[in-house]
Formats: sequence, structure tokens, C-alpha cells
Amino acid sequence: FATMRYLLSALLLGVGLVAVTPAQADPAESKAIAEKAIAFLKKQQKADGSFSDPRMGPGVTALAVAALVRHGVPADDPVVAKGLKYLESLVKKDGGIYGKGLQNYTTSVAIMALKEAN
Repeated sequence: FATMRYLLSALLLGVGLVAVTPAQADPAESKAIAEKAIAFLKKQQKADGSFSDPRMGPGVTALAVAALVRHGVPADDPVVAKGLKYLESLVKKDGGIYGKGLQNYTTSVAIMALKEAN
């Protein structure tokens, strides 16, 4: 349960789905949660650079990469770079970035991750 909390924290805070005002959050607690989430995500990366089961598609990888970058992990960090390379390997002739399904969604979150990494 704790590891899922870290993953959800990284994804929700990392992609800006949760807005926390400074008055609501303890900076030390926020930093500690982010550090644990980053460590957790880094351990989850697969050999091909993805972060999820192949059936889930590259959207999860895109969210993980965006979360890592938004929390200060540089684009040239080996984990982020490998995740970006994985996403780039899925670029299709139509310009989309996807696996077998959810083309619009996956392309959108992949572009978000690429933008975050500049």
C-alpha cells in the first residue's frame, strides 16, 4: 500500500493534477514524499525503458517520465533518458506515439513528457 501511495503521489503531483497551496503543505513532508516517489519510480523501470506491463501501453511510462522531470530529475538522468528513448521508439508514421490502443491519450501524455524534458 505504501508503494502505491508513493506512485500516486508522484503521478498526481508530478503532472499537476493535484494543486496544493503552500499554506496546505508542509514543505519538508512534500519533499520527503517526492524523494520516496522518485526512488520508487526509478526502481520500477523495465530493461526496455518502460515503466509498466506491456498491456498497459506507453502512457504510464510517459506519466512516470513527466513526474520525474517535474520533480527535478534532469532529462539526462539515465532513467529519464531511457524512458524518453522508449517513447521515441514508438513514434508512428502518422506522428503519434502509441502502442496498440488509446492513440490520442498516449500521444498526448507522451508529448507532455517530451515537453517536460525539453
